[in-house]
Amino acid sequence: MKRKPRRSVDELMDEGTLVDAALRRAAREALRRHKLAGVPIAVWRDGRTVEIPPARIKIPADRTEETISVSGRIPEPR
Repeated sequence: MKRKPRRSVDELMDEGTLVDAALRRAAREALRRHKLAGVPIAVWRDGRTVEIPPARIKIPADRTEETISVSGRIPEPR
């Protein structure tokens, strides 16, 4: 069985897609854990830190299988 050639860390970082997807998954999991544990999250809005109570934390849809634009931004909970 033929193995796929391994990509270097530099190639993965330059492309960014896999790194961005991993960060989105990690952020989604952190939001989920905060909500389930009843712990607020802190976000940066309008130049200041704002605390979001667990009841207002929105978990973004899991988009790991979709083609995602590389924006480097994690959606804010609303």
